[in-house]
Amino acid sequence: GSNLLEPEKKSGARIFVERCVRHPYFEWGFGFLIVLNSLVFGAQTDYAARSPSTSSPVVFKVFEVFFCVMFTLELSLRIFAKRCGFFTKAGKAWNVFDFLIVLIQQIEVMLSFVIPETSTDALKQNLSVTGLLRILRL
Repeated sequence: GSNLLEPEKKSGARIFVERCVRHPYFEWGFGFLIVLNSLVFGAQTDYAARSPSTSSPVVFKVFEVFFCVMFTLELSLRIFAKRCGFFTKAGKAWNVFDFLIVLIQQIEVMLSFVIPETSTDALKQNLSVTGLLRILRL
């Protein structure tokens, strides 16, 4: 059996992912995506305010799915690299915040495929409020 006092043995894949998520390019790349996501969210909000009676262009839906996939990938890589430490070690509050934001974003994207665009404005406004939380990731 394994001894609980022995240090955890890491696989080659986990060591590689740990190096990747600590690399400055990883941080800068996902930082750039967060800024781009905020800009797209702002453009989408502006479009909705200027054209409340028309449905959003498909490009906004494409961006929404793209950002959801990318942020889910980022989160998955970080969790794979840090394991339980992602939720228990230094920076855990921000990690939990990121986890919840990505989870909400996934729910929002899934619901956007189920709930037609012509549904009640109140529901769409409640869902778009979660977009504001994404900006806080900056």
